[in-house]
Amino acid sequence: ATPTEPNHDRGDGMAPNAQILFQDIGNDETGCLSGQIGRFDLYDQAARAGAFILNNSFGASPPSDDQGNFVPEENGYFFSDFQADLGLYRHEDLLVTDSAGNSGPVPNSIGHASNAKHVLSVGATEHGGDATIAQFSSVGPAHDGRLKPEIVAPGVQIFSAFGDDDDSNPLPAFGNGPIALPKQGTSMAAPTVAGGTALLRQYFMDGFYPSGVRNSDDRLIPSGALMKATLLNGTRTYPDTPAMNSGWGRIWLDNNLYFAGDNRQLRVWDLPNLSGLSTGEEHVFNVSVEAGQEFRATLVWRDPPGAGFAGPALVNDLDLEVTRDGEVFRGNVFSGGRSMAGGSFDRLNPTEQVLFP
Repeated sequence: ATPTEPNHDRGDGMAPNAQILFQDIGNDETGCLSGQIGRFDLYDQAARAGAFILNNSFGASPPSDDQGNFVPEENGYFFSDFQADLGLYRHEDLLVTDSAGNSGPVPNSIGHASNAKHVLSVGATEHGGDATIAQFSSVGPAHDGRLKPEIVAPGVQIFSAFGDDDDSNPLPAFGNGPIALPKQGTSMAAPTVAGGTALLRQYFMDGFYPSGVRNSDDRLIPSGALMKATLLNGTRTYPDTPAMNSGWGRIWLDNNLYFAGDNRQLRVWDLPNLSGLSTGEEHVFNVSVEAGQEFRATLVWRDPPGAGFAGPALVNDLDLEVTRDGEVFRGNVFSGGRSMAGGSFDRLNPTEQVLFP
């Protein structure tokens, strides 16, 4: 593939020709991750260097006892979670994909900083088109009951770069691409979503929204919240969506990004925090949906890091309501994979959705 000619070669990945910033947090002496892992500096450095999508395929497991069993009462909103939310609150144009962990299918096994409010926590499905949740994929909820993971992507038999401990010379390439090795884990699923997000961001930046045709006059710089909302608004859902092993479903860009000739259209409203709602305010939007087309509304926002270790991490609580034929549907009130009228407002999650299949 080239910047002007679509193609696919070995090693192209999800977003060929995307510019990559690599942050090295390895320790040559211990072989472990160190440096700025889990700290605000990691996110700040990426944003200042011009990155808009950051993938973190690492993390710390939740607390466990001597037998390796997770201890939910010792889990909480850890320092790495706080730092991630701080970085994303200060850098609104940045989206972070974070591997959920490989401690499933045990509940309460989401790693840190995937437990943070504003990172996009990614679980794993089986290979290719198999949407079955991988057995190893960590399961929510977060310490305060929030939905985690939030999206899933293939994480089994994913070909990734192969390397060793010899830093003296690069590994030789063979055929028409670099040496690769099949791997599995949510560490493979998360960059799949990050690459998909790069294509999604290009859709807005190239001016495909809202007409479905490239138009430079329609160029839109999407916030991190908008990219997350657009991803979650088009997922392939499951019968129990939203669920603590699959979140809002499997990544499916083509279900949400409108191109000329598609039936299902996309409408977005993207407001920076400085132009956001004050206490007691509301924004009302009217939309029309053609008969037989799915309607989905997704609200995502950023707020400051939580203050407590064990309590709810949410600081600013927004509510999504959709009125249809006199009935009121509240965000995240679901049954059987679809929204139900009535119910209570969600007081935990900074993401809310209403869906009519």
